[in-house]
Amino acid sequence: MQIFDIKNKVIKTEAIPEFSYMQIGLIRTIGMLAGLPQYYYGLAIIIEVNSKQYYFLNAKYKVFDELKQLMKENNVNFEDPFVLTKMPEDLEKKYKYFETQFNTLAHTAGYPQQLNTVSGNKSKLWI
Repeated sequence: MQIFDIKNKVIKTEAIPEFSYMQIGLIRTIGMLAGLPQYYYGLAIIIEVNSKQYYFLNAKYKVFDELKQLMKENNVNFEDPFVLTKMPEDLEKKYKYFETQFNTLAHTAGYPQQLNTVSGNKSKLWI
């Protein structure tokens, strides 16, 4: 895993076999769609390496299956507290699944009910 700063300089590299675990959950944010408030759901990726945790947000759900497979191939514990393995493929059904399941699953997993974010990521991650 490489972590880049805002100037695209690698500031840290961690080997996947050194990961203690990876957890992928959901974070809910609020935005506007056609002038109305709308919930958005992004993946919250937590990686622990040598007792240090890294947190990332990602809006692309296809990365879930890719990361799950990568962790399996490297014998890294993979946690799925939001049961995203049951997430429907269809975007509308996926949103409905999040809307009906999020409050219960977030509470059980200890995630916040909503996250207020600010644009402009300071670093990016490549695995």
